[in-house]
Amino acid sequence: MNPSGTIMTGIARFRAYCKKKILSDNTVRTYNSFINNFIFWIEENGYTNMVAAEITEWTIEEFLDQ
Repeated sequence: MNPSGTIMTGIARFRAYCKKKILSDNTVRTYNSFINNFIFWIEENGYTNMVAAEITEWTIEEFLDQ
């Protein structure tokens, strides 16, 4: 992934990658659930345009502590 891409670009690329893999329906549902929760949090906290390389441990902890 391009380290200068946004979080949202990275998520889109991850979803495209998952479509190419042979994953079980349950795995896809689980991934989508987690991703959708993360996207909601990103949008609510104004991180939509954050560069993916700027994600820190604190960013992830903030999301997990919600």
